[in-house]
Amino acid sequence: MIYLSQVGNAELRLMVISGLIWLVGCVLPPASVPWREDQNTLGSESPAERGSLVVETEYTGTTSHGDDEHAPIYVYDPDGHYLNWFPNHSFLPNRLNVGRYVIVSRVSGKFKRVQVEIQKGSITYVRLKDLREAPTAEVSQTKQLLERP
Repeated sequence: MIYLSQVGNAELRLMVISGLIWLVGCVLPPASVPWREDQNTLGSESPAERGSLVVETEYTGTTSHGDDEHAPIYVYDPDGHYLNWFPNHSFLPNRLNVGRYVIVSRVSGKFKRVQVEIQKGSITYVRLKDLREAPTAEVSQTKQLLERP
């Protein structure tokens, strides 16, 4: 450990300047970032290949920040294979490829399933009423859901 009483003025100035240079280097973005031909380029998605899904799910409580929490949704392909899940606290549109999906969410303590079709450039809505009236997800699906986040 170095004590300030052991450091001379010149050494102290050098340490302060070095620290400031390090700090500025961590805070400021690079001055120039040119295009590189050898780097992969990300492109936009074709809106024709995707649509959106909005699912109104059951209220599950309030966060410590006062935000509402809702049950997540789980997305399966038509053959029943798990694809993804969404936390779904704000009912924002979830982008999905065009196609058919089985959507599962917990309603009144039970996992319920609805079938949806996503069409290009469109938004498919699932209301909480639709989930409440939907059939219960099969036992094999429920077991898989319990192992998910």
